[in-house]
Amino acid sequence: MWSVVKKIIAMSGDKAKYIKASTVAAFVYAIFVALPYTAIYLFFYQADKQLTAETLLICTGILLLSLIGGSVAKTITYRLQEWASNYVAARKRLEIGDRLKRVPMGFFKEKTLGEVTAALTSDITFYENKAADVLDWVVNGLISSLISCLFLILFDWRLGLIFTAGFIAAYLLLNKIQRESEKVIPLRKQAETNAISETLEFIRGISVFKLFHMGGHSVKNVKDSYREYSNTSYGLEIKVLPWSTILHCCLKIAVGAILVSVSYLTIQGDLDIASSVVMIVASFQIFGPLETLTTSINSIRTLDATIDRIEEISNFPMIDEGCQDIVLKNFDIEFNHVSFSYDGENEVIKDVSFTIPQNTMTAVVGSSGSGKTTLARLIARFWDVQKGSIKIGGVDVKEITCDSLLKNISIVFQNVYLFNDTIAANIRYGKPDATQAEVEAAAKKACCHDFIMALPDGYDTVVGESGSHLSGGEKQRISIARAILKNSPIVLLDEATSSIDPDNEVFIQQAINELVKDKTLIVIAHRLTTIKDANQIIVMDGGSIAEKGSHKRLLESNGQYARFWEIGQRAGKWKLVS
Repeated sequence: MWSVVKKIIAMSGDKAKYIKASTVAAFVYAIFVALPYTAIYLFFYQADKQLTAETLLICTGILLLSLIGGSVAKTITYRLQEWASNYVAARKRLEIGDRLKRVPMGFFKEKTLGEVTAALTSDITFYENKAADVLDWVVNGLISSLISCLFLILFDWRLGLIFTAGFIAAYLLLNKIQRESEKVIPLRKQAETNAISETLEFIRGISVFKLFHMGGHSVKNVKDSYREYSNTSYGLEIKVLPWSTILHCCLKIAVGAILVSVSYLTIQGDLDIASSVVMIVASFQIFGPLETLTTSINSIRTLDATIDRIEEISNFPMIDEGCQDIVLKNFDIEFNHVSFSYDGENEVIKDVSFTIPQNTMTAVVGSSGSGKTTLARLIARFWDVQKGSIKIGGVDVKEITCDSLLKNISIVFQNVYLFNDTIAANIRYGKPDATQAEVEAAAKKACCHDFIMALPDGYDTVVGESGSHLSGGEKQRISIARAILKNSPIVLLDEATSSIDPDNEVFIQQAINELVKDKTLIVIAHRLTTIKDANQIIVMDGGSIAEKGSHKRLLESNGQYARFWEIGQRAGKWKLVS
């Protein structure tokens, strides 16, 4: 149990001082809780002789002091614990969000979307709701019971030892329950992750499920994951139930032993009436915190596993750890014997070397799976190369932080992602402090101002999740406007026009022409007509460079590029015959 308290303190970082202060407040609260025993003893001790107004006044004062002091101490304890847990939860969400921007993209292959979603939502929410409660159950509850035992030993050491023995037995059984639950809690957390993953998969793929009449199959997967979660939760309860029952029995036996002992000692004359009453009252109260702790042990263990999962995500190595913020003054890009593998075994980039001079256009072409997109994403340092180096302006990208590197790079992907926000906000992602005039200027250059103004709310139109309220061409132009507003010296175009209709392609090509003025441009393209004026064309094949040169030179060499060009020319002449 104390291990989870240590984890809460460790996770709290610089706010751990508030949790430590709450422990002191809990100790003070426990003393105030034990004070009424003194008032009860004094009242019945004097009542056995002669009860005076002064005695009643003293007893009343002790009870008031216990009530007021206990309330203040308890409020301070809760406030410190609640404030620390809520603050830490909010900070963790931000920390994980920031870290996810700086982890290698391989992280999302190791961790499913369900795991990441669970960490950011259910796990941190559970921590936020339960951390203060766990501190109350473990720290406050155990301290309260322990202080009360010490008080009772002062009244009668024999009965105090029975209380203490019950406390020790309960503590040992609590540890046993904790060890038993440890075996099941990770399975339940994994089942919860699987349920979240299956639910997200169902929601994201619902159109495909409907199209291919697979709705029943997909719902079955979701139901199975929920059933697994239910079964593991039930298994956890069954696992700890016998030990919880034994613990409750031990506490009841301890209470029974105290009541019998009090009766015997009182009859024998070894215990006065005042002490007897104190012991009887205490027997019905002192084990209350331990019983609460018993019923809450599963929550404690769940929080323990939850903290482990949060820490695993939040401590995942960042790709730019130990790097520096470097201001690049030159934007030549150099690949020097670069090799890369996603899984550490099968290389998708093999000993690739080339140079992209500043303010020139380089096109990368090749068949699907040849490594084109991987090259572009290695420049942006979505992954780090295993062999060789990539330099920008003579600086190895491994030496530069992601923020200082990516502020020099604009990327327009084939599959555009827009946030469920206004059009203006989506464009402003390129420059968060941009004025409305700058946003509109970028939109005009990207040829999307006119269609935006035709919308009911103009730039304040909410685009829907992933831009679902806009067409593919409209989304593409907004992403280009975002890149124009960012105005980075390096531009990566990843097949930005490959799936756009001819009408939109005209607008998008105009937008791209605005985007790439005086830029170092890398274009990944299937349509060779769009890159024939490139300064150099790199032809990829199986992860290696098959050819490299200008459009004219590559045609003259009659290699792969020439064949691609010929196929493209023939495809352009195809006609449908009715």
